[in-house]
Amino acid sequence: MKADCTNVDFSSIVQAVSTVVLTGITGVYVYLTYRLLQVQERPTASIRLAAQDAVARAVSAKVKAKRHLLGVIHAKFPLDRTKKPSTSDFSNQDLDALQVELMSVAPQLMEPLAYLCHTAALAVTDAILSLTALQMTISVEEKNSAAAGRAWSWDEARRTYLTEVREQVSTKPEWGDVLEGKAVAEAVRALKEFDDKTTQYLRGS
Repeated sequence: MKADCTNVDFSSIVQAVSTVVLTGITGVYVYLTYRLLQVQERPTASIRLAAQDAVARAVSAKVKAKRHLLGVIHAKFPLDRTKKPSTSDFSNQDLDALQVELMSVAPQLMEPLAYLCHTAALAVTDAILSLTALQMTISVEEKNSAAAGRAWSWDEARRTYLTEVREQVSTKPEWGDVLEGKAVAEAVRALKEFDDKTTQYLRGS
C-alpha cells in the first residue's frame, strides 16, 4: 500500500525550516555585531590607555623635580629655636604650582594612581598652609620686635601665631606641629608614595 503524500503539511515544514534559518541568521548577526564592537573598542581603549600613560609620565617628571624642593624645606625641620628664622627659608611658590598640577591631573589617571595623586595634592595643600602660617608668624614678630625695640622672640612668635595667625588657617595646625614641620613631612611621604607607584606603573606599561 503506497503512502499518501497528499496529507503532508508542506506549509508547516517550510515554516519550521524558515524558523531555523532565521535563528541561524540572527545568531550570525549577533556574533558579527559583537565582534565589530570588540574591534571598535580596542582602538578606543588603546587610545585611552596611551593618554593616561602620557599624563602619568608628565606628572611623574614634575613630581620628581618638586620632591627635591620639598625635601630641602623638610630638612629645615624641626626648627632650631636657638636662632631667628627667615621667611625665605620656607618659600612655597613652586609648591603652589605642583598642587594645582596634581589636582588637575588626578581625574585623568586610572586607579589607584588617581587616588594617590589626589591624596598627594591634599597633603601638599596642607604643607603650603602650614608654611604660609609660619611665614606670616615670622613676619609679624619681626615687625612687632622692631617696633618695640626688642630682640626677636620665639615666645612672642608663639603668642602671635595663637592669637593672630592660627584662626586664618583652615587646617588650624598646632604650634608644635608647625615647628616640627608635620604637614611638610606628610607631603613628602604622600608624594613619594605617588611617585613610587607611578614609576612602577610606567615600567610595567
